[in-house]
Amino acid sequence: MSEVVSDQSSVVSGGTADPLAEAICPNCGYSLRGLPENRCPECGNAFDPAEVTGTFQAKWPALLKWVLLGCVISGVFTSPFLISSLLSLRSTPASRPFAMLTTLPYLVRALVFAVLGAIAALGLHRRRDWGRKLGVAVFASVCLTFILPVPLSVAFGNPIGGFRRLDLLLYWLGQSVEALPPFLLLMFLTTGLRRRSLARRPEEAPILLSRTRFNPRKDWLLLLVVIFINMGLLEAWIAAGSGGILRYLRLQGYPTGRTFCVLAIFFTGGFAVWLWLSAILQWRRPQLVRTLVILNLTTFAAGLATQEMVNHVVWPSPSPLAVFALYAGRALLAGLLPWLPLLIFVFRDLTDADLQLVNRPRQR
Repeated sequence: MSEVVSDQSSVVSGGTADPLAEAICPNCGYSLRGLPENRCPECGNAFDPAEVTGTFQAKWPALLKWVLLGCVISGVFTSPFLISSLLSLRSTPASRPFAMLTTLPYLVRALVFAVLGAIAALGLHRRRDWGRKLGVAVFASVCLTFILPVPLSVAFGNPIGGFRRLDLLLYWLGQSVEALPPFLLLMFLTTGLRRRSLARRPEEAPILLSRTRFNPRKDWLLLLVVIFINMGLLEAWIAAGSGGILRYLRLQGYPTGRTFCVLAIFFTGGFAVWLWLSAILQWRRPQLVRTLVILNLTTFAAGLATQEMVNHVVWPSPSPLAVFALYAGRALLAGLLPWLPLLIFVFRDLTDADLQLVNRPRQR
């Protein structure tokens, strides 16, 4: 698939416009100006003049817009629960002041998405670069909310929850894992190429780029791969959480729940591996995008449900069915909702023509 065009018009002798005046070979970058045939004289790669001089509009803003809106709804939904949790923790005499830092990052993340995420989604919908910049600020602040609690608690001389050094290290690693998904999205947004592809109108000529350096038509595919990797990271974190519960049960000598924790670690760990493998498969086989999105959303939901089942089995309640339904529903809405908009993108915004562009074999 070729992707090289000009951002300015040019005129050759005789007053006739040359559509390839500023185009370069998508394979080697050689100038295609004034060629007698549609083949690069430098590398021998054939090209389609209609394609190398055609226009396109990047698809990644639409995908990220829907994901941000999912995070906004999730933030609005979870904020009351998190605020209630913080207030109850503060009113407990036995709790230490800095124990609230274990819940505070999630509350700040929810509020950031609820307030700033909606504005960033609006900017991306209108294809304004300030929407991308605000998205950078949103994901950067979310990363900080997860990473800062540990050094802050240590600086004040009160490790989180009174943990020992090993527990504090494990908590730090856990917070780093939680910060990785927004960090990967942050890295995706912080490039000048995304800025240039976002600001251009569809009727304007695209930027002049070599395919060997950057393929704008695969932007949405790269973002989708990042999202699949993020899902795998969160599934791995769920598996690690089940491992922490298993360690607690062994230390306390509780016989019940151990077998179920081991099974949960096995299944959620397998889910994480599959999501990472599916990211590679998605990049190599873009035509499977709709199938993989449905399958991965189902896998991710199964991991969230498994997490709630572990909590329900280990810490039963007087009304187990009602409590399980409440917490499972909350976990599914809070964890799965940001990724459900993928269905809107792949079944509404993503066309067969987009898939053909990224699946088209290179001509020789």
